[in-house]
Amino acid sequence: MPIRIDDLSIADDDLLWRRLHPDWVLPADDGFRISSAAFKDGRREVSVDLAALTTQEKTLAGFPDQGLAEIKAGVPRSLSHAIVRDPIEDNPAHALICEPPGQPNRKRERDAKEIARQASILKMPQRK
Repeated sequence: MPIRIDDLSIADDDLLWRRLHPDWVLPADDGFRISSAAFKDGRREVSVDLAALTTQEKTLAGFPDQGLAEIKAGVPRSLSHAIVRDPIEDNPAHALICEPPGQPNRKRERDAKEIARQASILKMPQRK
């Protein structure tokens, strides 16, 4: 995995949107919560969209059963994660939340739980 440099043109208050698979939203005492699985990826880079550059409809296009979570860029950044632009074909808003190099699995799990705890659900996914 390449070392990613944090893009400081993305402000801490900028909103990141993460699509939510139905399995990533769990019942909680006060309604529902986002599972830490939503903020883990085998490549150690979590795909998000920069909210300022897109719409919810565009982020969810082609994924009718998925929901949408929102998190401020400063949350993963406060845990030493880099936020980098990663525009892809048909999605100039695409970005990545990148884990610090050499991060041990136990810290990876703690970080994912904290990011999920601070994220909010904008749109609930649809269970089949």
